[in-house]
Amino acid sequence: MLSLDPSSLSSKIHNLTLLPTWVKGGANATLFLHSMSKPRHGTLQLSLDNTWSFVPGKGATTSGIPLLDLPANCQELVDTGQLFRSHAKFKNVYDTRSQLSLRDCVLRHVSAHGLKSLVTPSSLKAHQKLDSGDKQIWDSAYNEEFDGLTSLPS
Repeated sequence: MLSLDPSSLSSKIHNLTLLPTWVKGGANATLFLHSMSKPRHGTLQLSLDNTWSFVPGKGATTSGIPLLDLPANCQELVDTGQLFRSHAKFKNVYDTRSQLSLRDCVLRHVSAHGLKSLVTPSSLKAHQKLDSGDKQIWDSAYNEEFDGLTSLPS
């Protein structure tokens, strides 16, 4: 019968998933889930039953925060500013969250598909003379742009 020590098991499991190379049992990480009031430094832990958790602080005596299906959710946690490599500075964690929030407000698509004329109305008078279909599209595009700008954090 073949037996594996936990560190060997961890590396074999890691090789079977698409986790970033820094995500491994015992690795330092910073966690700031949307349900948390502030970020925490700690370590990632992989149990013998292949479940991941985040153990806050320096000691392994505290109970961990379960990271459900980390192999499937890891990239989303990183992309949404909830999981950071190593013990990131909290200022950087907050800055990342702010940038992601701003990106979500700014990166909206304003559609002008279906215009009969691609000439932008240069005045309200020119706008009033537009074909009714074009006028409706320009009005919708204006409202999308205006709503996007007014939703930006001040």
